[in-house]
Amino acid sequence: MDGPLTAERAARAFRNRVRDLLDEGAKSFVVNLAEVERIDSYGLGALAAAYNWIAQAHGEMELFGPQPRVRRMLHRLRLDSVLPILDDEQQALQALGRLPLAASVSGAQDYRRE
Repeated sequence: MDGPLTAERAARAFRNRVRDLLDEGAKSFVVNLAEVERIDSYGLGALAAAYNWIAQAHGEMELFGPQPRVRRMLHRLRLDSVLPILDDEQQALQALGRLPLAASVSGAQDYRRE
């Protein structure tokens, strides 16, 4: 993802992408927040909704690399106690290592264990 995860339009696009990937059978998601400059209630709601849908599908979602401003917002709202937030992609992929397939929400890349 890049740019702000704000406003209904961007949040809707994110939710739709997650739903599409779930429909395609993805169970593990790695969400790169490094380029997300700001996040508002729509973006926070989209992350929470995605986390819930993925959990209902018996999958996992890891967030990584949020900028300090976004990390502070997630912490302030205590979402960091619910949503796994890691420093980098390698940590996120390692956290999902017990599952065979992880889909990157931003680019629909498949990560397979070797």
